[in-house]
Amino acid sequence: MPTGARTHEEREGHLEIMEQALLDGRSVKEVVAAAVQKFGVSQSTAYQDVDLIRDRWREEGQKHQGAEFAKAVNRRERLIGRALKVASKAESSPGQEATVLSAISTAASLERDKSKLLGLYPEKKVSIRDERHRSVTDMTDEELLAIVASAAVVSDDELARIAGVKLELPAASVVG
Repeated sequence: MPTGARTHEEREGHLEIMEQALLDGRSVKEVVAAAVQKFGVSQSTAYQDVDLIRDRWREEGQKHQGAEFAKAVNRRERLIGRALKVASKAESSPGQEATVLSAISTAASLERDKSKLLGLYPEKKVSIRDERHRSVTDMTDEELLAIVASAAVVSDDELARIAGVKLELPAASVVG
């Protein structure tokens, strides 16, 4: 039962204990129940505390995400530069054609990876058109798996192994 308002220091102490419990794998329901019992707060206050903890985690992640993103782009740019430098040196040496091609291929691969990281490529989308004019939501999982398999995303055998089903292709096509 609620006992009254908490001071800022008390609340921060409670948040620290609750956060540690969440990090230790306790469910939100368990943490809330423990907070109500141990700290004498209401259930809604405990849930608000959990929301605040999650908001702080999200903010912290976003701060680090920007720095990590910049580092990832920077690493790729350095690797691209190194690969092009190897290609340039090998070009001036006779018999190094394979090294030149390998270095250029590596640089191109790194450039594609960097472009994906920067979001320069549109997301790959698959549209499903069923010739029987059925909605995708009306299809069974097996039918959808068969349609995906027909798009050669993975081999039929691999898809069947993953899904644990025998695939029979319906009269549908994939448009991409």
